[in-house]
Amino acid sequence: MSPVPGEFSRQRGGTLPRARPAPEHNIVQNPAVTRGIGRFSGLRQAHVMPAMAEGLHATLHAGSILEDPRTGIPRSFASMHEVVPDGVNVKRCVFGNPITSDRIAVLRRLHIYAAEDWVAAAAAGVFNVSVVYDLQSIGATVFAPFTAGQRLVTGYQQSGGATPPPLIGTDIQFPPAAATCGFKNVDVNGIAGGYIWRGVMGNPAGYEILENFNVEAGPRMIVFPGGFFEAYAIDTTFHAYFNMWWDEYPLT
Repeated sequence: MSPVPGEFSRQRGGTLPRARPAPEHNIVQNPAVTRGIGRFSGLRQAHVMPAMAEGLHATLHAGSILEDPRTGIPRSFASMHEVVPDGVNVKRCVFGNPITSDRIAVLRRLHIYAAEDWVAAAAAGVFNVSVVYDLQSIGATVFAPFTAGQRLVTGYQQSGGATPPPLIGTDIQFPPAAATCGFKNVDVNGIAGGYIWRGVMGNPAGYEILENFNVEAGPRMIVFPGGFFEAYAIDTTFHAYFNMWWDEYPLT
């Protein structure tokens, strides 16, 4: 006996092999925020915030997605270090990521400008020096104290006793916590084994160097825990200030 027309499709749920779920409707229109929420919550599906539908109920998840590199809001910092010569040793300015760190430092820009006394001496002597940069692996210098970086994102926490803005309580830290990486407080003596980049400072080259590590012309500087970046001039009288801009991301 033949089945009633449509009976077979009703028995099988209307499709093969089973009924298809209702389509997901993503109410978050910013892809970076969607990826950040997915990373925070550990969900692998494409749409991590579906609209309300039958059988669903509202759930509140509290957390921060600011540290996700794809959101474009990393922890950004800057720091300055003065290298004072002793006339005998070559002083190496060391920027390090401590071995105990849980963050990755991505160096953005390095600005080195000579102090006035060295500029006067260089102008009178008409000479220049080579400024060398190199990346080093784990060493004794990563255990030394570092100068904390200055945050490049500001908020009401830096404004003194002002009243917090709406929706931000005292338990919410924005901008994020202090820097993990920074300059070593005591300079290292001597010359390292090699270099990966070089600038020239002096007369007539000029008295400052600005390296942008984000451009294709320069190297890509990434410092993992236990690593450090060095910059130094091949000169025992070089007196200068070293500025570094960098971003920090979670190690995981």
